[in-house]
Amino acid sequence: MNRKLGFIIIAVLILVVTVGSYVVYGATKDKKAENSVNEAKSSASDLYKEMEEKIDTGKETGHFAKVDREKILKAEALVSIAKADLKEATNKTSREYKEILQDEVESMIGQLREYNKGAAIAEPLYERIYAAEKLAAENPLSPDLLEELPLLKADVLEGNKEFKKLKPPFHDLFADRYILEVEKLEGIMNLFVTAEQAVQTLIDMSESEKTIKADFDKKYEEAKKLVEELSNESAKNELTAEMETAAKAFANADKKRDEEAKKKEEDEAKTFTGPEGEMYELGEGPSFDPAWSVAKKHGARLYFMPDSDVMIFVKDNSRILTMSAGFIGTDLNHGNILADLLTARGYKITQKEMNNVIQSGTPFEKEKEMFRVYREGKKLIAETW
Repeated sequence: MNRKLGFIIIAVLILVVTVGSYVVYGATKDKKAENSVNEAKSSASDLYKEMEEKIDTGKETGHFAKVDREKILKAEALVSIAKADLKEATNKTSREYKEILQDEVESMIGQLREYNKGAAIAEPLYERIYAAEKLAAENPLSPDLLEELPLLKADVLEGNKEFKKLKPPFHDLFADRYILEVEKLEGIMNLFVTAEQAVQTLIDMSESEKTIKADFDKKYEEAKKLVEELSNESAKNELTAEMETAAKAFANADKKRDEEAKKKEEDEAKTFTGPEGEMYELGEGPSFDPAWSVAKKHGARLYFMPDSDVMIFVKDNSRILTMSAGFIGTDLNHGNILADLLTARGYKITQKEMNNVIQSGTPFEKEKEMFRVYREGKKLIAETW
């Protein structure tokens, strides 16, 4: 009996030791799995934070640097170790930490890899855009820039197609960003080309004898506005200098043209050629009064035919009145001039009396003062004796 009881006690002790060892063994495996998952999570979290910093920098500068590929591989290796350890853990621990591993750690690593896809496309585009912007700052019409920009635009459009294939949120992060940068560069170049063309037009106008001041001033203001919009100070200063040179050249040429035109006008004004080739000379000054004063009052000039008693009034290069001894003739619409001339010569006639002759055709005559005014067709005739 005692011997049987002894066997039972020994069996119980063996069972207790076995169960205890198993419990201790299970707890050790669970702890190991837990540590493995936490280590993988910590590694992925650090890389995710690094990615967020690179994204913030990229949003400001356009430069999206890649996350170190070796670090991502290391994080993935830790995930693989954690998965292996979870297989050795108890069911409860395995379920709990497997969920953490999938939903958090592997999700972060997936986003890291997706971000790197976009950054791998973005980095070379950024470098080329940066180089193009530097060229544009130095010389918007640099031959290298003119050659590079179409190629850059084509590559950016191609890269943008790949950006649009990225999973959210990286699709929105990268898509269209570099297209806007290239369009900005094109805008700078187009603005410079437009400004340069406007200045060249101004230079051409300054050299043309046909350019009038109002047109030149208008084009000058248009060119000035375009040049002021340029961001390149060197180009702005250069074009401004060219504008000022053109403005001075035009002012000098315009002054010279005015002087030549005035001289020509003065030379031409000294003589007048009648319809049959007869020549008249300019009569000026009190010695030609009262005819000279009347002509001047009405904006006309007085001319006389040498070696004769014939004189004429000329306005806008047309003869408007002819006079000789005992005769004055003019058009009906110049009755006011005829009235003023007769009165100035001592033959008093009012404007009202002159208008009556024009409108009614009734002659006006003062025998005592020895003059007569009458209408003959579309002409007004005054005779004196």
